[in-house]
Amino acid sequence: MARLQTRIAIITGGTRVVIADMLIDEGEALARELGKAAAFQCTDVSKEEGWRIVRRDAVWHMHMRDPAVPGMNAAGAP
Repeated sequence: MARLQTRIAIITGGTRVVIADMLIDEGEALARELGKAAAFQCTDVSKEEGWRIVRRDAVWHMHMRDPAVPGMNAAGAP
């Protein structure tokens, strides 16, 4: 998580989140800390297939219709 120390995410309202990373222990720990509104998905989001996996699992796990993925466009990953 050290590489995220300089990043900021602002989440307002009753948002649910999916944490996507390759660091399993850290990701699962953060999801547990955040509670039922969070889920962890081990995937490589530097690749287009990783974004597809995150989107699919967000829809399934969180019962979301269309999760917002900033920077994701028709071409895939940012």
